[in-house]
Amino acid sequence: MPKKGICTKVLVIIRAGVNIYPAEIERYLEAHEKIKEAAVVGVPAPIGGERTWAFIILEQEAEMAAREVLRYCRAELEAHKVPDQVRFVADFPRAASGKPQKFILRDMALQEVNRECSGLSEASTHSMNSVT
Repeated sequence: MPKKGICTKVLVIIRAGVNIYPAEIERYLEAHEKIKEAAVVGVPAPIGGERTWAFIILEQEAEMAAREVLRYCRAELEAHKVPDQVRFVADFPRAASGKPQKFILRDMALQEVNRECSGLSEASTHSMNSVT
């Protein structure tokens, strides 16, 4: 049973009926020499449960592209554990204990998804309105 105040939704991502444990992916990512710290969250998807987002803090002076992270993950992780999205951040929002506040990272991802969906809806509406 989870400790009081800990949301199990953050501890497990459910994707197409499969449980994915963010801590496992985070450990794998943090083993990469260029990655200082990783936080993995699940973001609701229209089909198949949740999508996996990896937020990454790079080591000082390190440079890395999202495709390099994905290639690294595909080399060893099972396909359903490879993040759908990778975002690089300078730091995570943190609790007083120093732990990343994953619920805030999840909200950041949801805001980005909602902005993209809004843009698509507006573009679709505009396209439909401009047809004569």
